[in-house]
Amino acid sequence: MSQKHDLYSLLPSVYRIRDAERGYPLRALLDVIAEQADLIKGNIDQLWDDFFIETCSDWVIPYIGDLVGTRVLHDVAQPPRADVAKTIYYRRRKGTLPMLEELARDVSGWSGHAAAEFELLAWTQNVNHVRVRVPRDPDRRHLLAVNAVGTAHIRDANLASQADGPFDSLAHTIDVRPIEQSTGRHGTKKLAFHLWRLEPYRMEGVPAHKVPGSTGLFTFSPLGNPVHLLTDAEREAGETELATEIHVPGHIRPLAFHFDTTSYYGPGKSLRLYTQAEGQDPVEIGPGKIRSAHLVGWGDLPNWGDFEDWRESSTSELVAVDVAHGRIAFPEARSPSNLFVDYTYGFPSDIGGGPYDRSSLLAEASDDVHLVRVKKGTSMDTLSKAIDEWEGSGVPDGVIRIEDNGRYALPADIALPSGGSLTIEAADQNCPILSPNLTPHCMKITALDGPASLSLNGVWMIGGLEVEGDLKLSLIHSTLVPGRRLTLEGLPSLPSASSIEIARDSDGVPSTATAGLSVHVDSSIIGPIRLPETCDDIVIRDSIIDGLESAAIRGTETDEDAPELSIERSTILGDVRAKELAMASEVIFSGDVRIERRQSGCVRFSYVPDGSRTPRRYRCQPQLALEAFVREPGGRPIPESDLTPEEREAILSRVVPSFTTTRYGHPAFAQLRLSCCKEIRLGAESGAEMGVFSSLRQPQREGNLRTRWREYVPFGLEAGVIYET
Repeated sequence: MSQKHDLYSLLPSVYRIRDAERGYPLRALLDVIAEQADLIKGNIDQLWDDFFIETCSDWVIPYIGDLVGTRVLHDVAQPPRADVAKTIYYRRRKGTLPMLEELARDVSGWSGHAAAEFELLAWTQNVNHVRVRVPRDPDRRHLLAVNAVGTAHIRDANLASQADGPFDSLAHTIDVRPIEQSTGRHGTKKLAFHLWRLEPYRMEGVPAHKVPGSTGLFTFSPLGNPVHLLTDAEREAGETELATEIHVPGHIRPLAFHFDTTSYYGPGKSLRLYTQAEGQDPVEIGPGKIRSAHLVGWGDLPNWGDFEDWRESSTSELVAVDVAHGRIAFPEARSPSNLFVDYTYGFPSDIGGGPYDRSSLLAEASDDVHLVRVKKGTSMDTLSKAIDEWEGSGVPDGVIRIEDNGRYALPADIALPSGGSLTIEAADQNCPILSPNLTPHCMKITALDGPASLSLNGVWMIGGLEVEGDLKLSLIHSTLVPGRRLTLEGLPSLPSASSIEIARDSDGVPSTATAGLSVHVDSSIIGPIRLPETCDDIVIRDSIIDGLESAAIRGTETDEDAPELSIERSTILGDVRAKELAMASEVIFSGDVRIERRQSGCVRFSYVPDGSRTPRRYRCQPQLALEAFVREPGGRPIPESDLTPEEREAILSRVVPSFTTTRYGHPAFAQLRLSCCKEIRLGAESGAEMGVFSSLRQPQREGNLRTRWREYVPFGLEAGVIYET
C-alpha cells in the first residue's frame, strides 16, 4: 500500500502552513522519502510472502525447490510453482502406484497408467494352497485373469483382448531385457509407465454423415471417413485408485464397449446418438438399444440371437455401433432422417479445425465490425443469409460466427469489395463443417477493385478455394480436407486436386489478377497449394501441408514456381518449388525442395532432403549428420567429402523423417514414429522434434518423467516408458 503523504500529514500544522507559503518544498522532500519508505515496506512484505511457495516471487521458486530437495523441470506440463508445491504431497505417498501414476500425469502433461509388471509373472506354488488375487473392480468386469499358478482364463474374450496392453492381466514369462517400448516389459523388477499422447476432442451435436446410396448406414465423422472413437476420460474417484480404461483417452475397445456400454455411452460420456426433428426436443437412443458391432464391410453385422434378418426387420429398435471405425447401422425400415451424434476423437495437438479453446483468436464486435451469428434452428441458419445481411449492412468489415457443429453450405463464389474484410469463424469450442455446393467442391473468392481479405477460423472445409485479385487469405486453426473430400475408406476422393489455387475462367485459363495476393496459414491442415510466383507471398506456421500424390507447394503449372515462402514449425508432405524461401525454421520437408533465388533467405533447424536446392542452411539434417560423422569412437568429425559412398548412404538412409501415418483422418496424422532417428526427434532449436508438433516439446515431457521417477520409484525397480498412442 502506498505511504505517500503520510509523513507530511504527521507534521504539526504550523510547519505545513509555512510550507504552503513557500510553495510546498517540504512536502516535495517528504514525498521522495515516503516513496523510498514505501519500496522498503513492500520489500519487507514480499520477504514474508517469499517464505511460501504459493505467494513467493518467481525467482524464489528454485531456492524453495532446493530446500525440499527437488529440481525444477522443463516448463511444459505444469508450471514450476505447482511442481514444487506438490513435492511434499508426493513424498507422503512415495513409492505407491497411484502416486506414481499421478506424478506421471503432472510432470508430462499426458494421461498415464502405472503398472507393476512383475505382478504379471507366471510362478509356481503349492497347489494345495493356491493364493488367488482379488479382482480390483469386479463391477467393471476387471475379473481375475490369472490365478496364482499362472493359468489364464481363456474363455473370457474381454480379458484376452487386453493381452499385452496397458491393462493386461494375463501371466507372462520373464523377459530380462531392459524395459523399452516393445521389449523387456515383464521382469522381476519392472515398472511401466503407460502414456497416452493423443489429446481427446469432444464433438457435440454433429449431424451424422449418411452413407450415399444406403439406408440406415451412418458415420460418426461428418467427413464420412473411418474414425476410431476415443474414451472421454474421467478422473478416478479417489487419489488411492489406479486408472482403468475409462480414465485414460485411449481407443475404445469394442469388447469393452460391448460388456460395459453404460460407461461409454450416454449424455456427457464418450459417445451418444439422438434424433431431433426441426423445432422439437432431441430424442436420445438409450444404451439398452445399442449393440457393439464390427462394420468394416457394412454387411458384416452380428447375429444377435434371433436377429438374423435384423437389417430387414421393421420392429427391431437395436442399433449397431462400431467404435473401432466410427460407424452406425440401423434397420432399414427404422432409419432416422435426422441423426445427431456426440463423440470423442483424438489428435496430438490443437492443429486444424477442432472443438478446442480459441477464445483469444475470435474477432471482437465493434461499431466498425458487423457481427452475424449463425446457428441451426434460428432465423439465421445458413451462410448465404449471413453473407447477404453483411453485404446489406454497408459495413466493410464483417464477421460471421457459427455457434454450433452443424453442416453449412458455402456459396459458389464470394466477391469482396475494395477495402472489405470477411471473417467466417466458429464460436469457441465449436467446429462446423463447410462444404461448397458445386462440383468439384471449390469456392471462388474474388477481391474486386481493391485490396480485401478473407479469414477462415476454426472450421472444417470439404473442398478447396480459388482465389483472385488483391486478396489476403488467412486460414487459422482450420482444415481444408486434403483431396477435397474423403471416401468411406478414408482415402482422398480427388488426390490430385489442390486446396488453394488461382482462379480460372470457363476455358480453364488461370487468372492474371495476382498482384497483392497473399496466403497465410496458421495452425491449419490443408492440401496442396498452387499459386503463381507473381503473387506476394505464402506464410505458413505450425501447419501441415499435404501434397498427396503431387507437390505440396508449387506454381499453377507443373514446371512453375510458387511465390516467396516463409515457413515455421510445419510439416510439408511433398515436393516444394518456389521463387524464394525467406525463412524456414524447424520444418520437415519430406520431398525435394527447389528454390530459384538462393542468394537471400535461411533454412535453420530443419530437415531438407539431400540434393535439394535451398538458401544457406544452419544446423539442418541430414547435412549436420554428414558433417558430424566419425569413423573412430571419440574421434574428430571427418570432412563430408572424405566419406565413402557406403558411409554416406548409411547416414542418408537413417536420418530421414518417419511418420506413424501420412493419411489424413488418422489420429496420428503426421506424427513422428517413436523409432524415428534422434537427429529429427531432437533437432528443433528448443531440443524438441522438428515439424508441426515441435511446440509440444515431447522429449522434454519424457525427460521430466525420467527425472522424477529417479526420486520416487522404489529402490531396486527398473522403470520404463511405454507409449500407447
